[in-house]
Amino acid sequence: MKRVNEHRPPLDRPFLLHSAALLGPVSTGAQSLAELISLLCNEQTEVERIVSLIERQPFLAARVLRVANSAYYGHHREVATIQRAVAVLGTQAIRAIAVTCCFDRITVQRLQDTLGEATSFLRHSVATAVAAESLAGAAHLPNREEAFTAGILHNIGVALQACVDSRGIRELDQARRAGSTTAVRDLESAHSSTSHELCGGVVLEAWQLPARLVSVAAHHHEPEEAPAADRPLVALVNIATHLATSCGCGFTLEGRSDFGPQVLQRAQLEIGDLNSVSAGLRERIDEFWHALSSH
Repeated sequence: MKRVNEHRPPLDRPFLLHSAALLGPVSTGAQSLAELISLLCNEQTEVERIVSLIERQPFLAARVLRVANSAYYGHHREVATIQRAVAVLGTQAIRAIAVTCCFDRITVQRLQDTLGEATSFLRHSVATAVAAESLAGAAHLPNREEAFTAGILHNIGVALQACVDSRGIRELDQARRAGSTTAVRDLESAHSSTSHELCGGVVLEAWQLPARLVSVAAHHHEPEEAPAADRPLVALVNIATHLATSCGCGFTLEGRSDFGPQVLQRAQLEIGDLNSVSAGLRERIDEFWHALSSH
């Protein structure tokens, strides 16, 4: 597709890396939320430190406990402390919940300022995360929570796009709202100086997150472009975005992510798995969303 913004050259990687720091300083205390996400996603971070990190952020601790006590996890009013939450739900689940709460605070205001569409962005991310976790269970993958985290973070690049190319992202949004059926990647090429996948990979790499999560953010529209070792998780999230959109949790700048047999096979899934997950997906999304967004 011919670029309509040829007078605006593509943004290079060094500039995006520098700009990624703009997403980091949002803080609720001594540490930025970006630093917290990095530590929470690092498998070498000990459980005791995770508990301490969350407990030192009152707002974060309250939200983690609210989600931990939600219908989604089936422990209504049983979990009163972060330590208890870890014991009941497991360390990986608490990591995933905390990352979700941090992600919310980092991205929402920036997208609200640029597009006024922060709620649908966050809901799509939550829906993708819930779908990815459910698909991981259907595929009998060992770490369902990693799939959840990958789903939450897959669109983080949109927040960086909003910072570095607000004009382009607004043009892209207008094209989508006008009914364009052109693929999001092609619309980005026409209207924006960068892509949300490139931005996503840069952000998560700058935050020193695991390579698999970086790959999901950088390649979730085209799993086969990811490094071979990361393709199963990337493919799974690709399918999860499709399921999220199919059950009414789409996002204007994400579009519908259709997939073929190769992606399904790469994710170690069968059509029956998708049907099984889809059956109760909207209810599970609503349960998690209610706990995350209620006050």
